[in-house]
Amino acid sequence: MDDDENKEEIDDKKKSLSLHSDAVLHDISNDLVLSIDELKERLKKIKIQPGEEEDTIEHQEDVKKTFKSYDEIKEDFKELEMNITTDSEILLDIFKKFSVYNKALSSGSLIRSEVDGISQILGELEFLLHQIDNAQLFADLGG
Repeated sequence: MDDDENKEEIDDKKKSLSLHSDAVLHDISNDLVLSIDELKERLKKIKIQPGEEEDTIEHQEDVKKTFKSYDEIKEDFKELEMNITTDSEILLDIFKKFSVYNKALSSGSLIRSEVDGISQILGELEFLLHQIDNAQLFADLGG
């Protein structure tokens, strides 16, 4: 009996049910279509309540107080004038900073301030290269 019950369950899962017939869908789509005259008549029946116009003006004033206008936003962005640089530009800048210390490195005589400067440059380079390594790993994993 267990095999018969399992067969019935499998057969039930394979069956599907149609929720809407074509005729029902056709009738619904016809109900949603209005003629232009019917639409005009319905729009005429809509009346503005006495307090609605005032609410709209108050709402507009609230919106103006809450949000900036497009022109104000444009001015704010002009004031920011952000300088956006790519990783490659930052990398080139780091190499330029490092090239200043080439003579001191080749001669083997570094003073404390030069060691600190080189350490800072190497720290910046390490941070940037870790980002690049993580991006490469992400790409290798199919991301």
